[in-house]
Amino acid sequence: MNRRHWLSLVLTSSASTVLLSRSLQAMTSPPQGMGSGLFFDPAHLDGIRDNYLHHPEFAELRQEHRDIDLAAKEAWLDNEIRYNDQLMTMRPLRALAEELAFIAVMTDNPEAERLAKKAVRTIMKFERWDFFLDGDDPIAVQRASHATVGISLVIDLLGNRLSTEERREWLQTMWERGITPCFRTVEDIRYPRTVKGWRFDPESTFFEHRPGNRTDQNRRPEITINTNLRAVPASALVIGTIAYELEFGSNETLERYREMGIWGVDAFREFFKADGSYDEEVNYANYTATHLAQAIIALRRHSDVDMTDLIDWDAFIDFLYNMAMPTEADPYGVVNWGDSGRTPDSTATVKRTGLAHWVAGETGNPLARGFAQNLGGSHDLWAALWFDPDVRPALPPNQNKLWVSDLDRVVARTGYRPEDLVVALRSGPPANHEHGDRNSVIVKCFGQELITDPLRPAYSYSDPAWRMRLTEGHSAILIDGRGHEHHNGVEGTNASRSFARIVSHQGTDRFAQWVSDASQPYRLVDTDIKLVRRSMAVLFDLPAVIVVDHVTKWRGDSTVQARFFGYNWDGKLGLTAGKEGFMIRRPGSVLKAQVYANTPWSSAVGQMDMLGERASIHPFVDVTTESTTDLTMVTVMALAEDESDLPTISGQGDGSIFQLEVGGQKIRVDRDEIQLS
Repeated sequence: MNRRHWLSLVLTSSASTVLLSRSLQAMTSPPQGMGSGLFFDPAHLDGIRDNYLHHPEFAELRQEHRDIDLAAKEAWLDNEIRYNDQLMTMRPLRALAEELAFIAVMTDNPEAERLAKKAVRTIMKFERWDFFLDGDDPIAVQRASHATVGISLVIDLLGNRLSTEERREWLQTMWERGITPCFRTVEDIRYPRTVKGWRFDPESTFFEHRPGNRTDQNRRPEITINTNLRAVPASALVIGTIAYELEFGSNETLERYREMGIWGVDAFREFFKADGSYDEEVNYANYTATHLAQAIIALRRHSDVDMTDLIDWDAFIDFLYNMAMPTEADPYGVVNWGDSGRTPDSTATVKRTGLAHWVAGETGNPLARGFAQNLGGSHDLWAALWFDPDVRPALPPNQNKLWVSDLDRVVARTGYRPEDLVVALRSGPPANHEHGDRNSVIVKCFGQELITDPLRPAYSYSDPAWRMRLTEGHSAILIDGRGHEHHNGVEGTNASRSFARIVSHQGTDRFAQWVSDASQPYRLVDTDIKLVRRSMAVLFDLPAVIVVDHVTKWRGDSTVQARFFGYNWDGKLGLTAGKEGFMIRRPGSVLKAQVYANTPWSSAVGQMDMLGERASIHPFVDVTTESTTDLTMVTVMALAEDESDLPTISGQGDGSIFQLEVGGQKIRVDRDEIQLS
């Protein structure tokens, strides 16, 4: 981080008290039901209400709110809350308070207002707002951080609908159970040598819900330093101190807390890359960036600290598009690397529109609003608060494109519709929430995911399904039945030591091609491995995909398996293997693969037995070679809506050189090189 930049932030933060008091003196009375406006200007409230009540953009959100069973919610508050169940209760409780406070302000619904207050009063009954401790001191990783932001929002929305006495009581409790634990958390991350020892609260129900999840917390503060779990408490610390200061004024402790929050937020300018990409992948990127934006907005509105340039927001929108992978089953799907994807039963909960709407209003970017309308999922209250109807929506053109990110992730596509072709490969460095997935491949076309990266394996190493996080659970390469380096999960979902890199790439209107070198992560497992490279070419118009795996050893021989998973969450996958290759069939889409290699091979359909009854969801084809010291294996994949329309495939090999023809297109493969005539 630039030291001069950091000092300027600290100095302006220290001056914020005077500027804040001046801004408060200059404010006129806010509209009925609004406070000082943490996240938007209260003068815009009438426009926000009008958009929410009448704009077609929010028809589904209005219906969702009309469908809330207030009586059932109150019964839940009265009868089902356990005040040590932060893991499962605090999130829906905070969300309920936010939602009902928003509805109360938008519609003047007295029942929504009453229950919003009751939900916050219920939060106040929790002695601890999170299930993490440092020694015996409560800290805030997610639950207490979320509650701090949520209560700050509710106080701001309800404004003069809330008595001064109760508002002050909430803020004082929030200081003790939210803001201070957030400070301890960010301080521990900043100064890990002072940590007493992070641990799960033994008085919490955490182990009731996750038995056996005895994650080792010894390095957790260091691990958290560059992850979303730093952004959440840091942002909450900024927001919470502003909310507290608006009521009580500043003090030395508050300024120290604020400085810590700003430090925690500011570091993310190093983690979000120039092209908008973020190494925890797209859903965690949106989650992280949304929390950061909330803090940035609150700071900008109530101090002279302006951190809007923390992220290149238009580049971030480009990143969201580059990672989009809609299918017929999931119109809001993403390229699923790491823990980024959603299982089919959770697609209705996808809500990535709020931040996109804020970016649209902030930069005037029509693509941001286009993303929110088409690819971001359902709207939430943040989308309604930040919506700017004056920004006209637009989508990027559907055209053949190769994207290689600053983090060496690769996506080739023909467009952004479910029917378009998307081919993705995971290269690049390690990151939190990653898997053992270097050089794993995904192929989607004609509305269907054909070669998939299995969704959402277990987070806890104590679950047998955790092994799906290893290379064996991905469409990648196994050598002697083993994948590349990955940790054993005892420290959680933290980064491994596995680095891959894109060594060359080229994209034209006709085709895209690239080479990814993953030798290092495989050599961490077996030092006799010399080279592991996966070269790929995408022929956009046929369409067809060529995968070339080049594996060499220093001395000994090894068998190599190229594994390809099919998507079978709905039970509609057809997967067969034969002497020439394999077939993947989905409704309205088919992939035919023919395999060529410089050593004998065979193919077979398999599944991961440790998944038990879930194994049928994740079947795969293994193409397995005989032992060799130097392998070149070419997998040629033709795609079509119907088997009768598949491009023809033919070819022959001479050593490591292969002459192929796919749909009339002649191709020459020489180890890592793929040449199109």
